[in-house]
Amino acid sequence: METVEKSISIDAPQEVVWKAIADFQGIGEFHPYIKTVDLHTENNGGLGSKRTCHFNDGSDIDEEIIEWVEGEKYTINGSNFSFPLNVLHGTVGVRTVDGMSEAYMKIEYQPKFGLIGKLMSTMLMKRALSKRIEGVLAGLNYLITNKKRVPRAA
Repeated sequence: METVEKSISIDAPQEVVWKAIADFQGIGEFHPYIKTVDLHTENNGGLGSKRTCHFNDGSDIDEEIIEWVEGEKYTINGSNFSFPLNVLHGTVGVRTVDGMSEAYMKIEYQPKFGLIGKLMSTMLMKRALSKRIEGVLAGLNYLITNKKRVPRAA
């Protein structure tokens, strides 16, 4: 599995950051690349919750929470996506570091196409995912700081 992880310090209590992260259907409030989200379960968070994220570029991904640590993090399993991947897991969380909230996002994935896919991952995917994660975390900071939805990215 390949891994890309980024973090950002946010000047807000961990509980405030967690509240934004834990709103499973509300990820579009801080994810600048998401247009809309459909929730497919009664619960808006917690183990087994499911959603479909519709991106600005017209693509979609189905996500199910496979790990939930209240107040800290959750991990999703992605499926039905157009990315050249066999496996996609994403973790979003928050922890307190030196008195500040540190929000983080980690994507673990396995590219398709064997050695060619691994080369594509090294040359292209990691950089693209890194940039996307930075945008999502900046959006989370924007939401918490400005108390309004992040503007949509192109």
